[in-house]
Amino acid sequence: MKDKKEETAEEKKGPVKRFIASVADNFTTLVGVNFLYAVFNIPMMLLAFVFVLVFLPMANPIFVPENFYAFMADAGVVSAEGTDGLGQLYYMITALCAMILMGTGLICVGPFQVGFSQVYRNIYRKKEVSLWGDFKEGMKKNWKQGLGACIVSLIVTPVLLLGMAYYSNNDSTVGTVISTLFVVVFFIFTAVQNFVYQEIVSIDLPLGKLYKNAWLFFLLKFGPCVGMSGAVIAALMLVPFALILSTSLFGYGLAVLWFLAIVIWFTQFMYAFATGEFINQYVAPGASSSSESEGEKDADGDDESDDDNDEDESVDDDDDDDDSEDDGDTEGDPEDDDDSDEDSDQEETSDDDIEEVKETADKENGGA
Repeated sequence: MKDKKEETAEEKKGPVKRFIASVADNFTTLVGVNFLYAVFNIPMMLLAFVFVLVFLPMANPIFVPENFYAFMADAGVVSAEGTDGLGQLYYMITALCAMILMGTGLICVGPFQVGFSQVYRNIYRKKEVSLWGDFKEGMKKNWKQGLGACIVSLIVTPVLLLGMAYYSNNDSTVGTVISTLFVVVFFIFTAVQNFVYQEIVSIDLPLGKLYKNAWLFFLLKFGPCVGMSGAVIAALMLVPFALILSTSLFGYGLAVLWFLAIVIWFTQFMYAFATGEFINQYVAPGASSSSESEGEKDADGDDESDDDNDEDESVDDDDDDDDSEDDGDTEGDPEDDDDSDEDSDQEETSDDDIEEVKETADKENGGA
């Protein structure tokens, strides 16, 4: 009873306060995740840089180097270093755009990303966190689905970038509308992709159903997802652009520090925390942030459910199961209800025992 009261008090704080508390309790771990993400994704950083060099000039001819120099000179933005300084500024902007793609989680090494997602998951569930140990465990258990999600992103992302670049350079009204639509879809896909990586380490479903659930999460929680997209735009774009456009070495240094230590974990953990909330509400109702429910992956990452359970864990099928259970409860005579009450008491006792066993296993695995 005491644990339930503590969980209820924790839930009353609201997701924003609990998110801030989780960040405060695990700040150094999150900074470590941010740094490791940048190091392990160096190959993807180069790929993101190529994407920017290809699609950015296509979106706006100003970002052709010669045009950029002329534009900045006409605008009167000339640094003390002259043309060399403008060249430096140009490549800082392109590098920033590449880091934005990486920060969204769209351009990353999938098997590594599920390792980081395991760390985010354990922080959300208030478990004992080992940065390197949890990372290796998540990567070892889920690298196949992580690779699959990575491939999906590497196919969809350039298509979206191409659509944005091509139609944004079209002066017609139709071109503007289509370009705006591609931008909206880009940020929706950013949220969905981050939801999927967190689902991979949290529940046992095929990759296709994970994407289905992620899209449903976005639709069911449209308001909060739009708010998170706004936070991503501010953190990944507005702040670093403001620092870089200062054209000072101090501003450049702060922008680099911002990406190496803060912005990546902020964006990804925000989506991971939200995914945990959505899973508890729609996939595993009644599950707390500090415990695992039936149908979720256990502490060792082993799969607990078979193909039948896969159907039960999808968002829409879960609602159908609840309806069928409610219909069953309305039928029968009072004697059957009394018997069912006794059976339910026994089931609650056995469920408590199961939870105690799971908690003991979690502690042992955490200690290991």
